[in-house]
Amino acid sequence: MQVDYSVELGRDDPALELPWSSEDVALRYLDLKQHPELLHQIPEASAFPELSAFLSRINMSGFPLQTAKCDAWHSREILPEEEIYGAECKFISYVDLVFADQAARLSFEKHEELAQALCRLLKRAPDIAASVEFAIRRCYYHHDSDIRHSPESGRVSQRSGTTPLPKRSLPVDSSRDQSLQPASRADDQQRREREFRDNETPRKLRDTETPRLAEGIGHPDSAGELYGIAHPEDLDDSQSGFYLTAYVTGFGNSGDEASQRWAITLTLLQHALVQVANS
Repeated sequence: MQVDYSVELGRDDPALELPWSSEDVALRYLDLKQHPELLHQIPEASAFPELSAFLSRINMSGFPLQTAKCDAWHSREILPEEEIYGAECKFISYVDLVFADQAARLSFEKHEELAQALCRLLKRAPDIAASVEFAIRRCYYHHDSDIRHSPESGRVSQRSGTTPLPKRSLPVDSSRDQSLQPASRADDQQRREREFRDNETPRKLRDTETPRLAEGIGHPDSAGELYGIAHPEDLDDSQSGFYLTAYVTGFGNSGDEASQRWAITLTLLQHALVQVANS
């Protein structure tokens, strides 16, 4: 199983607004930590029981993390660097993770420590035709994080457009497995972005100065492309922090085989998150 993480804090890298919603509010953030009963309103959770179980566990009361967005899909696009799996198709999911603690949300070091700890644990897992990839990205946390939703408001999704697959824009550890290179997700990313543009028009954040994050990280000037932002002017009343996107991919010669390996790997990720939290 391939395991890796990247740091994506450049001007053109994806960023998250929390809470978020599409302009028509058809897609929006659901606080499953405070309102676990809303899990059934997430189509991806209804379609994939393994993802539902993952979301339920991570958003459990007292757990230090919670989720912000998710998606899952099949693909028959096998990239050259994925041919090592000898597979004809794959099943992919992502979940955006944020710390429940406000101070931890603003700490780059906490996010990097989490990514590194998860990579160490998952590299010990049994060999399987699957991959887990993490990306540390910028998140703008609004001070008023209350989501005024109604159970009668209809089916909603944790997706806001799409979360592009990791670009590995910044190498963080030369000792890690480098078999997955920056272009390894280019085709999937372009496809997902085209699908997003067909439904909504992404906006750009205005440039804002940000303090130096950590030695060697640099000075990102803005969050770049932000998905699902409803009112950019509201960012004046927000805090600039971070979040972690976790991508899980299972490979196989059939859709069922790819899905089974994805489900196993997602469960391994869940166990790793619990172990890290307990330690």
